[in-house]
Amino acid sequence: MSLKSIINLRQLKLSCLLSLFFIVIYIIKDAFNDNLLFTLIKLGKWNISLSLILLKLLIYIGEWYLFFRILNWLFKLIKNFMEEKF
Repeated sequence: MSLKSIINLRQLKLSCLLSLFFIVIYIIKDAFNDNLLFTLIKLGKWNISLSLILLKLLIYIGEWYLFFRILNWLFKLIKNFMEEKF
């Protein structure tokens, strides 16, 4: 295999692992109720609430990352289809 194909394979593995990571985080997010965050803030448990805020921020970034990865994949698929067709 050439160096370029090895690099592309590593990038593919990394993007798959990142996507899996964000899917797991998204599942964890669904396990939490949004009201739990506000309850913890009211109770003054700042360490836990700060962790949840950071988790929600990470999930938000992960959702957009997955969205753009899927969009990028669709554009590449369409581009390859158009190149083969014409």
